Amino acid sequence: MVHITLLLSTIIASLKKNKKIWLVFSFGILLAFAILRYDFGNDYMHYFRQFIAIRSGGTTAMKEPLFQLIVRICPNYYSFITITSVFAIVSVYYLIKHFVDERYWGLSVLIYCLNPYLFLMSLSTIRQTLALSFFIIAIYFSLKHKLIPYLIFVALAAMCHITAIILIPFYIIANDKKISRAQIVTFIVCLLVITFSVNLFDNLLQFGLDLFDNPNYEYYTTLGSNTIRATLLSAIYLIYIAINIPRLSGTTLAFSKLAIIGYMFSILAFRISMIGRLQMYFDMFSIISIPMIMHQSNASLNYKNRIFDAVNKYAFPMLIFTIYILRYYSFFTNPLWESFREYHTILSIL
Repeated sequence: MVHITLLLSTIIASLKKNKKIWLVFSFGILLAFAILRYDFGNDYMHYFRQFIAIRSGGTTAMKEPLFQLIVRICPNYYSFITITSVFAIVSVYYLIKHFVDERYWGLSVLIYCLNPYLFLMSLSTIRQTLALSFFIIAIYFSLKHKLIPYLIFVALAAMCHITAIILIPFYIIANDKKISRAQIVTFIVCLLVITFSVNLFDNLLQFGLDLFDNPNYEYYTTLGSNTIRATLLSAIYLIYIAINIPRLSGTTLAFSKLAIIGYMFSILAFRISMIGRLQMYFDMFSIISIPMIMHQSNASLNYKNRIFDAVNKYAFPMLIFTIYILRYYSFFTNPLWESFREYHTILSIL
């Protein structure tokens, strides 16, 4: 059921005639999947218990005020699932419809569905998904160079998940200001220094733990780190965007810079895997940057360097989608994500 739904949604979004209608239909399928789910994903029942605790005045670790307000105004847990699902799905639909060339809508939906840490994981990480949806709105204002609305929506995001507070400084990145390969190389070198410098990394980590002051985050630091393989695979995405970024412009450039930030967090997860959770705020923008870079590679070839053009147009995209497929397979064969293998609906318990 899970694989069929994701495949069907991707196929429908790829249909060539009446594309706007089919895109709506494609996201309608994903929305129905999200709303009707029951005990799907690792945290579904955990959120149910927290929902009950908040409404009854019990003890809860989910203390963010806007999240608690949403819980309190929902008459029951299923309406809570419906409201949060609609907000999340509609925000992603908005991203694709307004910032991706319609010829590449199907490709964007494919990435959204094939990367299990986008659509599927959003059904489990409900608070952070809400925060991400507010961040998407904030980016809309950042693109228009409106600082105050950006800060307001980032604040709303942080009132759903406190980690969203780190998004404040990214206003200076979420714009169409050009960035050179030299600047990208400088950022990557700094990233590697932070990753492999024990003292510097530990000091920055402790600063973050003190900032959020949440005992759960102390626990997360004990959960191990990403493998070298996972880190290298993330580096491939980063390299692909980095080598193309000087030729980008407009919103594609802005979203590509945000996507690079996400892959940088993924590389930092080589030290502590849960840092990768911060990648979730930026990884969603890869559904814009990667298709639009592929579009630009097809539209403006530089025949003075045919080897680069061939690698950029064919080799990198093939490698990237091979990695997506491998990660999709790895996700569903990993016992940690066993709760995503079987889909149950609320209809089965009504």
